[in-house]
Amino acid sequence: MVFRTNRRGLRPEAPRLRPRVTPTELAKVDFTELVPEPVPFLGQAAYIQLEFFENLARAVATAPTLPAKEGLSAAAGVALRKHHALIAEIRRLGVEPDDVMAPFAPATDRFQQISSGADWYELLLGIHVTAGMLDGYFSRLAAGLPGTNDEHALEVALSRLRQTIGVPGLIATVVKRGYRIDV
Repeated sequence: MVFRTNRRGLRPEAPRLRPRVTPTELAKVDFTELVPEPVPFLGQAAYIQLEFFENLARAVATAPTLPAKEGLSAAAGVALRKHHALIAEIRRLGVEPDDVMAPFAPATDRFQQISSGADWYELLLGIHVTAGMLDGYFSRLAAGLPGTNDEHALEVALSRLRQTIGVPGLIATVVKRGYRIDV
């Protein structure tokens, strides 16, 4: 008869692996060090959102199925709302949006021509990659703008979110220090 116990015998010491190359220290770049002037930043972001809307509208027009059209139209609506919010902020600062966006139009249009695909699927891929990359980039830069950490900015953002959604209590989100705020 064999009795088994839960005790394991002593294991031999296994050799520890070491990296072949010593780790190097990498300097992290903090985007807040590269904070742009607010008005040109908002102008460039507004024009890029307008470009996203145009590309999404083109994708809606050429979508092969009705469900694809419906989904893309919702995404186009989000891009247009972002554009309008940026335009409103530019006007709040007392500047005409056309004057602020104009310097960025040629480079943005040229980039759009270069990155547009040959068919509907390549167009979607280009939109997805470009929008994801630039939204993240502009969000990180915006974090360093003056006045973005104050309570007024939080209230304005929440107010705009409430207006955009139009259904009170639809979204509950965690804002600052884990407090739960019903929007």
